[in-house]
Amino acid sequence: MNLSLTLRSVFILLFLSSLTIIHAQNDSLYSKFDSYTEAPRELAYVHLNKSTFIKGEVLAFNAYILDKDSKQLSLLTTNLYCEIIDENKKVIKSKLIKVLGGIAPGEFFVDSLFTSGNYTFKAYTNWMRNFDEQNYYAQKIRIIDTDLETTIASKTITNTIDVQLLPEGGHLVSDTENSIGIVAKDSLGFGIELEGYISDGSGNQLTSFKTNALGIGKFLFTPHKNTNYTAHTTVNKKTQTFPFPPVEHTGINLILSDLGSKVAITFRTNIETLQQIKNKTYTLSFHNGKNIKTTEFSFSETTEVIKFIKYDNLSTGVNIFTLFDSQNNPILERLFFKYEGLNTIESGNVLTKTHLDSIHIKLPIKAIDTSKINNFSISILPLETKANMQHHNIISYTYLQPYVKGSIENAAYYFVNISNKKKYELDQLLLTQGWSSYDWNNIFNYPPKALYDFEIGIKINANANKKKTGQYLVFPSKYSPSNVISLAKEETTFIRSEFFFFDDETLKIGELSRKGKVEIPGLYIQFTPSIIPNLKLKKDPLVVKEQVFMDYSQKGFQPAFDKTQILDEVLITGETKSTKLQKLKGSAPGNITIFDDAKRNQYFDFAAFVQSQGYTVQQIDGQLSILPQRSVSIQAPKTAPQIYLDDMLISDLDYFYNFRLDNVDYIFVDKTGFGMGVRGSSGVIKIYTDPLIGAYKKYGKSFRTYKIPLSFTTHKRFYTPVYESYHSDFYKEYGVIDWFPNLSTDAQGNLNFNIYNTNLKTVKLYIEGIANDTQFISEEKIIDVN
Repeated sequence: MNLSLTLRSVFILLFLSSLTIIHAQNDSLYSKFDSYTEAPRELAYVHLNKSTFIKGEVLAFNAYILDKDSKQLSLLTTNLYCEIIDENKKVIKSKLIKVLGGIAPGEFFVDSLFTSGNYTFKAYTNWMRNFDEQNYYAQKIRIIDTDLETTIASKTITNTIDVQLLPEGGHLVSDTENSIGIVAKDSLGFGIELEGYISDGSGNQLTSFKTNALGIGKFLFTPHKNTNYTAHTTVNKKTQTFPFPPVEHTGINLILSDLGSKVAITFRTNIETLQQIKNKTYTLSFHNGKNIKTTEFSFSETTEVIKFIKYDNLSTGVNIFTLFDSQNNPILERLFFKYEGLNTIESGNVLTKTHLDSIHIKLPIKAIDTSKINNFSISILPLETKANMQHHNIISYTYLQPYVKGSIENAAYYFVNISNKKKYELDQLLLTQGWSSYDWNNIFNYPPKALYDFEIGIKINANANKKKTGQYLVFPSKYSPSNVISLAKEETTFIRSEFFFFDDETLKIGELSRKGKVEIPGLYIQFTPSIIPNLKLKKDPLVVKEQVFMDYSQKGFQPAFDKTQILDEVLITGETKSTKLQKLKGSAPGNITIFDDAKRNQYFDFAAFVQSQGYTVQQIDGQLSILPQRSVSIQAPKTAPQIYLDDMLISDLDYFYNFRLDNVDYIFVDKTGFGMGVRGSSGVIKIYTDPLIGAYKKYGKSFRTYKIPLSFTTHKRFYTPVYESYHSDFYKEYGVIDWFPNLSTDAQGNLNFNIYNTNLKTVKLYIEGIANDTQFISEEKIIDVN
């Protein structure tokens, strides 16, 4: 009896000890994972207006900066770095773009710095440089210089193909059933559809396999010890063989099955392994990059264990399943995508209305709440376009790409018109992806360090060489107000951030004397950032899939950025009034009035100036009315002109009631509204202000000017190239109709915009965006416009 009690006590102690060890291991797993994922992640997606550009066009984009976990627009940063690099990793162009409310529109001119070839566009924030996952945006684009490349042809695809056989989970175990994924690619790295079979060393055909159009497939197979296997395929009558993955004599494999409301993960081993691992505890973890859960199991008398995980316990998007042994070593990994809960929204039926040379498009967004955050970007291209072959949309880049190590061909396919077939195909793809972008070696040993800060504007670090009062006046810039910095008696340095300098703006600082006058300061100033920080790509994105041969030696094309009407690109620094007026008048149609003190005193307010330009103006009881004295055409009714203030359209004219001209630099008036479509039929008025005017009047011009080493780039209005023919093959396949970034709906939930009437009967809209704070839209919509 005593012996029995002793044995029982020993057993209980051993059991409790094992539980303690297991809990300690799980605690370590949780703590390491929480430490690794504790810091918030930003995620960048960029909607490009297309993927193949003709030299002379504009590469336009709308960037969405999101919180990786919540999928909401990020408000933590304002600085976005955008680069275009060539195939030798040389930076061809780069910009600092301001992010406002998580949105950052911009553009690059495809000018003489480019030649024909493949380039990579990338966009990232400083904070993204802290992390090992691909949270930045990178995409290949193709540039065609038609002066050198008079034909646009697809590259020759050889019969050489690459086939890889990849065991599900990462291990192929002998004498038990395994699931094996197949990836088949052509010589350009794109997936191909093929069939093949597996043979043994005697040439016996054991099983067959095939891939889908994207080169992905899978099959079940039970390999045996000491047997050689070979994969065979035939493409274009040429038979090729490929090596079979190594077969392990001992080990564990897994097979994941989607059962609709839950997933079943089957773990299998063989008899030889079972004797070694029997009753040992294994931990199955699953996480989405932020939250982790675990469950435990062991092999007892059988070589198979099945774990069921309900959908309710999984996260929408990628779930990363990892099997750990009793020593917390990761031994198997499988990615699974849960579509349920994917938060998307759709557009409704489009309404179009043609007037003169413009087509007005009204695009309703279904179930939209206009009180929430909504932002959209739309590229309009000819129906037959071959210039937009992007691999991702906003959904695939947000929910899928950051969690995988590889590059995914045509990832957007899995998130447009979602069906059971596409769900199955994505699961086959994830079977072949192997380990996720969340490396367990890094999670256990190298948690990220916050070496690179969230950035809000430009930071100045000043050292006072000679200090009198220690009171410094920072003169205003276009987007940064004036402010006074006061130093204590013993202080000789100061750091201030959240400055926003654009283009050729400079920092102007003066020291306030005891009499309130401004004097030249003795300051040494450094700026952060001062250069575009480097971000090394973790993998090379897939190239643009090219199209068929076509001769475009007669392209009939003029560059978009040679247009003289791009008023907002005129940069004026230190010019005389006559030079400034001459340059402005040479850059735009219509009349331009440059304001000096005499001109500002001539007009009491904006209404008085507009009346002098030939408009009928009424300004009564807080309301302002502006109408042309006569209509541009018989069909067009009298409507108010479009009025812009520093390039921002102001729809409510009452904003300009008693609007003073004290800080106005110049006003552009085009009574024809050329190029503005229907809404510009009553003309366009653009007001440009200079905040320094008021500061100069108050404080004078005694200050020191500091050049900004890296400033933000002003977003410019998109201009399309001029085409000699809108019916040529060149235009239909590579031309541009229009581009609209940063769009918002009206009060009824409609997107409204005008496009030039090219007389094409049908066009294609590429729509990307975020609605109702957290819902995504990604659509290709074909509409009839004539």
